[in-house]
Amino acid sequence: MPRVYPARHPFVRDGTAYVTDNPSPGKVTGTAMGGILGVSPWETPFSIACRLLGLYGEDISDKPAVRAGQILEAPIIEYLRTQGYDTIPAEQLFEKREGAHHTWASDFDDPIFGGHVDGITAQGDIVEIKTTSNPEAWVEGVPEHYLQQASLYAYFLGADKIVFAVGVLTKDDVTNPYGWTPNPENTFVYEVEPSRTIFKDVAYIREWYADYIAQGRTPEPDLSSERDCAIIKALDAQLDEGTALLDELETIEAQLDEYKTLKDRADEIKELIA
Repeated sequence: MPRVYPARHPFVRDGTAYVTDNPSPGKVTGTAMGGILGVSPWETPFSIACRLLGLYGEDISDKPAVRAGQILEAPIIEYLRTQGYDTIPAEQLFEKREGAHHTWASDFDDPIFGGHVDGITAQGDIVEIKTTSNPEAWVEGVPEHYLQQASLYAYFLGADKIVFAVGVLTKDDVTNPYGWTPNPENTFVYEVEPSRTIFKDVAYIREWYADYIAQGRTPEPDLSSERDCAIIKALDAQLDEGTALLDELETIEAQLDEYKTLKDRADEIKELIA
């Protein structure tokens, strides 16, 4: 169940949707593609919309699997180079990436899409580095949500091929990533073409963004999704708390008005008896 943080912008509930006046919503990155298109095992269109509109946020940077993936990205890229892929790391190609991931400048210029590649080969192929403790998910090839992510980058950067390098980690490796070294037994490479539907998918998401995000409105939540239900619960709790605070403020202001009236009368009496 996601840990939901307070909304950054005022919002109201309209039926089962939420509406906010956030003047600067976020961009759709590669990691959001699968959620919007309904192929992500973690995200939904509703959860993505809530994130883009600033209605909730999650800090996953401290998760061991995330930290391990960040640490091992450079060694896996170097491993690719030993396997004949002339890979150029992203930091050598794009603006220096500092601070939180969501603050990085996009690798391409678009009003609603953004994203960051892990590297590009000298031939112009997109390089995407992944780590996993569930290699079974890769048995039949690149999972759809990851293919959508990299296909978005290929679409904007004009690439005809994507190279995935996937490091398989045990629980101990996740805990101690510095002790893991990529080799042919624990690191697998997939060469794939971008999704055949990427042009249609980009067009669909532009319409989706215009219908919802640009209007400051979420789509309907999926009530069968544990994630969506957790977000709804947290957002409704914030609305209830806000209503309670407004009620308390109204009561206090009424009491202050009464106090002011009494004080004014007391001042009048003091002048009369002076």
